[in-house]
Amino acid sequence: MPTVLPLTRPGRPAGSGSVAVRRTAVAVVVAVLASLLVSRQLLLIRLSERVDRELAAEIAELRTLALEGVDPRRADGSPTSER
Repeated sequence: MPTVLPLTRPGRPAGSGSVAVRRTAVAVVVAVLASLLVSRQLLLIRLSERVDRELAAEIAELRTLALEGVDPRRADGSPTSER
């Protein structure tokens, strides 16, 4: 009867290759999740900055309208209502 040799390298326990594959897979999943979280945070920061800029512009337009009675969106500079 022929001798059956194990498929692992000498000095390594059987199944240690699958542990390495599992560790690598977990590391990849963790790296992907970390990059998704970082991307999400960057997008939220950019969104917040954009909202702040837009609100500041709206406030400036409202102040102009309140103080001068002129709608800053109108090209001719005419008042918003006839008095």
